[in-house]
Amino acid sequence: MLLKFVGKSWIPNIPARDLTDEEVKKFGEEYLVKTGLYIRVKEESRAKADEINLKVEKEK
Repeated sequence: MLLKFVGKSWIPNIPARDLTDEEVKKFGEEYLVKTGLYIRVKEESRAKADEINLKVEKEK
């Protein structure tokens, strides 16, 4: 489960960016989502986002 950063603030010692699965486990998914700074991203959306990012990179 990827968590996407949607906040305009930050929490000390937690990256203010999209978090990897490993980081989500480290900091606690429920806690991060409850802060309102992160939202859950479904695997389908994650794969589609990766596909779009690769396409954009190739176009550069």
